[in-house]
Amino acid sequence: MATTEDASELNFGEDFDKAECLSCAEVSLLLKDKRDQMNDGINDVFEKALKYVNQFGGNQNSETIKEIRKLGQRQQLHQFEIASLANLAIGDLEEAKTLLPSLKRYTDEAITDMLNDLTNLKEI
Repeated sequence: MATTEDASELNFGEDFDKAECLSCAEVSLLLKDKRDQMNDGINDVFEKALKYVNQFGGNQNSETIKEIRKLGQRQQLHQFEIASLANLAIGDLEEAKTLLPSLKRYTDEAITDMLNDLTNLKEI
């Protein structure tokens, strides 16, 4: 029997079983690297995608991006949660639990600690 897709339960369907979730900052690094490898052929869609991810997360350096990913892995977050936390400007515990209901498996204190650690990393 197929499971119902439900992000709050981290069920994304079989199409996404082997997919990797990336933050905007991670996509920005990948697109910048690709742009640097290409001599020509950069089209308008590519440039718009790069502008979008830069606007919403491309201002982080590669070390910060790696540390955010490591933080999520240490906390045993699903990669969807890691990317979401990296992308969203979550201000407090209630907002985190509302935007990412899958975090309900953690205590309020653990979520608050994750948010504080994430904020500290983003400020580097």
